[in-house]
Amino acid sequence: MTDSAELPGVDELDAKCIEWAAAGAEVRCIGHSRGGRPIRVVSPRSDAPLQALVIGTPHPNEPIGGRTICTLLDMLLRCDPRISGMAMRWHFIPSIEPDGLALNEAWLTHPPDLKAYFSNFYRPAFRHQAEYSFPLHAGSYRFDEPTPEAQAWMLAIDSIRPDLMVSLHNADHGGAFCVLSRDDPELVETLGKLPQRQGVALDTMGDPGAEMLPLGPGVFLAPDFAELVGAAPGVWTAGQSSFGYTARHGTLGLIPEVPRWQERTVEGQLPLDRVGQGRVALYAETASLADEAAGLGGDGLAMQDQLWHDAIAEGAKLLRRLSAMHAALPATLMPATAVLSMHRIARTLPLRTLGMLARWGAGSDVQESAAAKARADLSRRATQLMSHQFAAPSLIAGMEPVPIHAAVAVQVGATLAAAQAVVTAA
Repeated sequence: MTDSAELPGVDELDAKCIEWAAAGAEVRCIGHSRGGRPIRVVSPRSDAPLQALVIGTPHPNEPIGGRTICTLLDMLLRCDPRISGMAMRWHFIPSIEPDGLALNEAWLTHPPDLKAYFSNFYRPAFRHQAEYSFPLHAGSYRFDEPTPEAQAWMLAIDSIRPDLMVSLHNADHGGAFCVLSRDDPELVETLGKLPQRQGVALDTMGDPGAEMLPLGPGVFLAPDFAELVGAAPGVWTAGQSSFGYTARHGTLGLIPEVPRWQERTVEGQLPLDRVGQGRVALYAETASLADEAAGLGGDGLAMQDQLWHDAIAEGAKLLRRLSAMHAALPATLMPATAVLSMHRIARTLPLRTLGMLARWGAGSDVQESAAAKARADLSRRATQLMSHQFAAPSLIAGMEPVPIHAAVAVQVGATLAAAQAVVTAA
């Protein structure tokens, strides 16, 4: 599997769609993003009875899946027996969030660099994400505002009726883990072995902000958002997940999440309560800046400004929630590498919100209005706070980039393993 120092942006994926069509694949537009960019499904021709749907950039700051889709499509078009021999027709959406991907492009071609990443970071609030804006009705809770991107995804799901759907996520830092929509013990065992074969750390803790039932080492059961809104009203303010939507078709859902950076191995054990140490002031300062930004919102914002505003406001809520979680962590001893990894994730998470704050206000004309002047001031203060963090050598000491080819190999292996499980069960 070849490596690339670059991750694919919108233009490269659009060009690849033309190449795939010329090679005989069916390429069709199933919708447009909020910004008018086409969202395409690429389907190599096949009369196989089972259907697989693979989604790239389910979050716009997660582009590794775009390279994975390029790899899988190239395997199919050259009739690689590892995939072409399955009784499965494959369908790919190279990028379900092309507008957001374009807003992250400044760091895609950059060598792995934490400062470049967070200084050019964009990720919308949950309710504006394709992955989490499917319709959700649970008790008195109603969410019926799917984004244009989610509407295109829904059309693909309902027209393809996939037996397998793979949503290709990646994380800033940590280890690789998988999420399944239902238990499959044999598949769980296979998935748990894949990361370390590629030199990628196995994450046995999962997403720190989600409550997921472990099915095996590094493999978790997807949360049920209908249950979540009933059990904790007000915590979730977005929609159903793609997994929840595909449940009507009996689809097996898989998320193979891989990291962009990981922790170097450290022997021994450390107390778990170290995760949040030293982060209280940074969390509070970042949340305070985000609160000021939230006060600059309102119905008069243009849609693009509203997306940035809502993402920043949600960042403040997430930081306060995680700060409370960190304060409640016990002093239980755990493997040192895992604790250090979680500590670094906790340390870098505010940089997402700070980066968006800095970008949102950077273009404001201080002569334009009082609100524009306030945004410019917020941008300046957020940039200063970020610069202070970047200046500390300890921010990156002990971490290393995960080679793109290794991350792609984990996602390819997980996708093929899930496909084989579906074929075997059919």
